Amino acid sequence: MRLGIPPAGFGGVKLLVLVALPLWGQASYGFKRVVVDANGPAWSTVYGMHVKAVGDLDGNGYPDPIVAASLVGGPLVWYAAPGWTKHTISTLGGWSTDAKVGDIDQDGDMDVVISSWYRPDSGLEWFENGGNGTTWTRHVIGTPRAHDLALVDLDGDGDLDIVARDQLGDGNKLQFWRQDSPLVWTRRTLTTGVPVGEGLAVGDMDQDQDIDVVIGGIWFENTQDIVAGPWMAHSYTATWTHPHAKVATADMNGDGRLDVALAPSEQAGQTYRISWFEAPANPLSPNWTEHVIDPATDGVMHSLQVRDFDRDGDLDVLTAEMHQSGNPDEIRLYLHHPEQPQGAKWTRHVIGSNGGHNLQVADFDGDGYDDFFGPNWAETSVVDVWINQFRLDFNGDDHIDALDIEVLAACGTGPSIPYDIGALPAGCTVVPDAQGYIPPDLDRDGDVDSVDFAALQRELSP
Repeated sequence: MRLGIPPAGFGGVKLLVLVALPLWGQASYGFKRVVVDANGPAWSTVYGMHVKAVGDLDGNGYPDPIVAASLVGGPLVWYAAPGWTKHTISTLGGWSTDAKVGDIDQDGDMDVVISSWYRPDSGLEWFENGGNGTTWTRHVIGTPRAHDLALVDLDGDGDLDIVARDQLGDGNKLQFWRQDSPLVWTRRTLTTGVPVGEGLAVGDMDQDQDIDVVIGGIWFENTQDIVAGPWMAHSYTATWTHPHAKVATADMNGDGRLDVALAPSEQAGQTYRISWFEAPANPLSPNWTEHVIDPATDGVMHSLQVRDFDRDGDLDVLTAEMHQSGNPDEIRLYLHHPEQPQGAKWTRHVIGSNGGHNLQVADFDGDGYDDFFGPNWAETSVVDVWINQFRLDFNGDDHIDALDIEVLAACGTGPSIPYDIGALPAGCTVVPDAQGYIPPDLDRDGDVDSVDFAALQRELSP
């Protein structure tokens, strides 16, 4: 169910038009599963949908999910939100594991950077968008291949550069690619201070207005000289010893400094923890304070996203087990409760049991709440998207259930009514959210929206 597309101004009230989405699946904690494609790229014991990315490829304002086959000859495809029409970028196949979306040639549309892995010509390449996401031209960047990618302007010259890393024993190098032109790239290989392992993220860790690079336990300082710069390594923790980590940067405590979150990404049969590390006033200082989110989790949590999923004003953590874990393969949401005492600040909730890999976050339905997608890399050919339902938590108890339908029954007196914040219907117990708005301000723009309660009741129903 879609709300707010397109909005039509109507005095002080904004009319929200509801559009049905296809193939609603199971409802789960805070999210509802949508099957976008039941016949996505095929999988086998080794090959599957290794690559997930997201970006607005057709320029319609909606981010689109992207998946790629690791089997040689398989497709690189994207699904046009919100109708999920399937489009093929290439059928070369053999890609793994990461991809990024950005305007490489600065022509106003989004291109795709990806690494071939299983093909004889393994290495980085990018696909040039012809303007609407339906015509594509392939360009080679160079070798070696990559497991992790970041697409960012490292030298401040206005175009996008690349940071890349392989994995496990081959992850002891960082590859920096300076874009000299969309068709010419200069590579710098950094080995000093880079341990074996996998995972990387980017962010301005020292607040000097350029983008630094972060891996598990270490961040590398950018001087904007991509090729000749020192890329000084700074250790932020000695307590994290697991070499293979998903990495995220975010201001976890709202102090204006970027912190680092880590989750173990490899390997099967291992147990480790999920934590975030608090940046001190001087980010060059070692031994950042570690805050444990989950003290014991499976080692194959190959996803880590930090967002305010429930829109309560603080950041939450999303992760998922790959198929190598013991069944069920959980997709997990860790909700943050900073007001609680130590040990109770995070509550773990299971969203789904089909697992995930490289989960990507975007607002696919335009309601202001973050959704996600990222099917497991093997044992499935189903591409699914999980739509955030927290806007439907009308009674404010962090659950979307029959109690919310009761609130709707008490508050809704017709098929479509505008709320009057000053005079809610008798018996209506809707509570303001963290921003102080009554929930029917679904787009968070400060005014009251018209709500189709009958449609919302259908959406809340199993």
